[in-house]
Amino acid sequence: MGRAMLIICAGLLVALSYTFFGFVTGREGISQRNINTYEAVKAKNTANTGVQIAIQKYNEDDSWRGPETVNYEDASLTLSLQQVNPDTIEITSNSTFSNADHSVISAFDISQNQQLVPDFQGAISLINGNFDFEMDGNPSINGIDSDGDCQGQKPGVTVPTSSDTSDIVNTQGYQDGKIEGNPAVAVDDGSVDFNEVSDLIETLSQQPGAQHISGQYNGDLGTASDPGVFIIEDYTKLSGGIEPGYGILVIRSGGELDLEGELDLAGNVEFNGLVVFENAFDFDAAGTPDINGTLLFGKTDSNSNPTPIDINGNVTFQYDCDAKKYADASVNDLLNTTIYNQLSVYE
Repeated sequence: MGRAMLIICAGLLVALSYTFFGFVTGREGISQRNINTYEAVKAKNTANTGVQIAIQKYNEDDSWRGPETVNYEDASLTLSLQQVNPDTIEITSNSTFSNADHSVISAFDISQNQQLVPDFQGAISLINGNFDFEMDGNPSINGIDSDGDCQGQKPGVTVPTSSDTSDIVNTQGYQDGKIEGNPAVAVDDGSVDFNEVSDLIETLSQQPGAQHISGQYNGDLGTASDPGVFIIEDYTKLSGGIEPGYGILVIRSGGELDLEGELDLAGNVEFNGLVVFENAFDFDAAGTPDINGTLLFGKTDSNSNPTPIDINGNVTFQYDCDAKKYADASVNDLLNTTIYNQLSVYE
């Protein structure tokens, strides 16, 4: 009996050892599978993050193509970009994390940009605040596009909603035929938020590509193929004979713009795009400058005094919807406002 019991106990111990061994082996197998799953998920997530990193590199330098190796959260990423056509790019992101690999190939439509420049509402838009408005000489403010390419016609002047400025503008200009548009009279318009315009100006002014000009200036003001952003914060005199400018021209608080032109066409100062007066007082336009696009006046400070606007001489403010493309292009060049619409993704 005793010997039989020993044999039975020995058998149980052997059986239990096999069971324990199987249990340990099973736990090791489960742990390894969990590790493999974690590594695979990590590799997949970092590969998708790599696509965003590649987009950021392309935003900073649109000539970037890779391949480039980047370390991200203990994973190794190999990134590259292919320009399929002018409107499409394809990004490849390969991720290696521990023993797991994952690849993502994503195509994007880059034909569209964020529209940060407000729509042109007229030849001149007085956006917020109080304004005193005077016209002397033979100025022209015209909201009817000269080429007829714009859908619909704009008023010559828009004024802040709930403002009595329209009466002042119409008294000064409409009766003498100096303001034209559809309608010809100044109209109320509250569609443009000048705080947003001011935020855009502040962002643009801090970009390395923005040009800060002052003093006697007879230099470059952008071209139709390469429009720019020009910031005036001090007294600036644009002399006659300067080449036509394109893009965005900003006169900030403390800035004073003196447009000096000649009587002949070759001596005119001409700017095509968006011109913004931000908290700039005593605007005095004389001579024969031509502004094609739109001119915005607005205030961000708490000064409640009316802003004097004196338009005289032979100055021309001509609404031109096509000029907005120069303003848009100058912003897109500095800020890279590309919208990435995903077309496809393969993993």
